[in-house]
Amino acid sequence: MKTAYLYLSLLALPFISNAQQTKSAPEMLETFDAIIGLENTKLYNGKRHYNTYKVTKENHNFFTSPIFIKGNVNYNEATFYNVNLKYDIFKDQLIFKPNKTNAYINIELIQDKVTSFELEDHNFVNSNTIIENQDIVTGYLEVIYKTNTLTFYAKRKKMVKERVKGNKLIYLFNDDPSYYLYYAHTFSEIKSSNSFKKLLPTLSKDLKIEIKESKNRFETEGLLTHLAKWADLKLQTKSTN
Repeated sequence: MKTAYLYLSLLALPFISNAQQTKSAPEMLETFDAIIGLENTKLYNGKRHYNTYKVTKENHNFFTSPIFIKGNVNYNEATFYNVNLKYDIFKDQLIFKPNKTNAYINIELIQDKVTSFELEDHNFVNSNTIIENQDIVTGYLEVIYKTNTLTFYAKRKKMVKERVKGNKLIYLFNDDPSYYLYYAHTFSEIKSSNSFKKLLPTLSKDLKIEIKESKNRFETEGLLTHLAKWADLKLQTKSTN
């Protein structure tokens, strides 16, 4: 019965497409997924997720929020738009929740099958898509800044500490990100602002001045992002001279 329904739904899709020609490609794919049911797509390829930690809005093991938010994911060579996702950065797991059918089931998407995903304004890629990575880092990376010249990434991580409160064991999560730069076919970790001087020797003197003038204006990630953007502009200017 399900096969027959799926077949009829696929036949109906061209008629819906003609009736809704003003829709964008992502919107049409959303419509397609709604017609056949997400449970009949590649997105249902994963194991059930159980979160073993008690979380609150302020203390949790997820990226930005412990609740599901709408996002997009390229999974198993197919793209799914406007689906329920959340990212456990402690375990480095992307989790999907169906809209209706079996809505109580959360699914851990198989990491090797995830090419990229978006959560709100944050874009992530699988580190295995970066050929030059060579196992420097594994899992998902957030793309902080990207041009044709260079790309600056953040690896979102959390550390956990156990505390005993009364007769209960509680877990305290703290952000512990790391950063990476892809430039000139080389993928490298950025451990501090001085890493830019080693990786971009032609800008070393100017970088020294820029770091000194900027270090009190930003927190760690803000400073590194600023230096990546600054270096990109300098490199592009040099290439045009």
